[in-house]
Order: sequence, then structure tokens, then C-alpha cells
Amino acid sequence: MGAEDTATVWHREHVYFRRLLDLLQAEVERLRSREPCSFRLMLDIVEYLRVYSDRYHHTREDVVFEVVAARHPRLRPQVERFKREHRALARTGDELLRELNEVAEGRVSGVQELQLAAEDYLAGYRRHIAAEEDELVNLAARTLSAEEWQSVADAAPLGFDPVFGAHPHERYRELLRRVTP
Repeated sequence: MGAEDTATVWHREHVYFRRLLDLLQAEVERLRSREPCSFRLMLDIVEYLRVYSDRYHHTREDVVFEVVAARHPRLRPQVERFKREHRALARTGDELLRELNEVAEGRVSGVQELQLAAEDYLAGYRRHIAAEEDELVNLAARTLSAEEWQSVADAAPLGFDPVFGAHPHERYRELLRRVTP
């Protein structure tokens, strides 16, 4: 996979993640206004982002970040910040999953905690994607060599995408239907 292909996949995944975050935001807004919402849909979104994004997408990004930092040492602080943000998103995602499961199981007193956890997760994830796009995606696409992109692909393969991949998992069909234009 060449530089353009890898950077294109990276950007495309960010677009997908934004769509999922928008859908999650809409469900949280329904919950806030006491309208019917789908906890299953919210769980599917957060579980997908925790599993696919954290296992494959962020792993690839961390490898790209290291290559970028080796080529552009002045960017080391940004690279370290993005890696910290990946860990923070994993923690806030776990917290949100815990809150979603508790509320979905009937713990009504947890609705406010769920809303706060969702707002924290949504804001952090959106900021993170915007900063990556602004600070590193385009720079990496322009400056990394084909050999460097191949080293990224070798170190962190794409993996099976159960929502946006060629063969979506049955569990995520409704989610895919809701986010596909």
C-alpha cells in the first residue's frame, strides 16, 4: 500500500468515525430530551470504536507518528500528545461502555453519568480527529516515502473492519444503514 493509499484510508476512517460520533450524539440528545433512544445502537458505536479503532486504526497511527517524528523531530511533542490521546480515548470509551451497559440494564440513576461520559468521549474524540487531520495526516501523506508507508503496513496491518469493510458483520447492519449516506 502506497503513501496515497494509506493516507487515504486514514482520512476515510476519520470520516467514518465522525459519522459514528454524529449518530452517537443524536442518540445522546434523544436521551437528554427523554425521547426514546437506542442503547443497542450506542453500544454498537462505542464498542466498534473501542475495538476496531483502538486495535487497528490507532495502532497504525502510532506507527505513522513514530515515522513522522523520526523524519521531523520537531513534531515529537505532537506525536507524544496524540499517543496520550489514544490512551485517554480508550479509557473514556471504557467508561462510556460501562455507563451504557448499566443504563441499558435498567439503572435509571445512571442516566446523568451516561450523558456526561458520552459528552466527554464525543468532545475528546472530535478534537483528536480534527487535530490529527490538521497536524499530521496531510504532512505524512506528503513527506513519507513508499518504504516508510510499507513499514507502517507491515507493522500494523489494516485488520477486518466489521462495519465499513467489504463484508460487514451482521451485528452492525443497522449501524451501517444509519451512517451510510
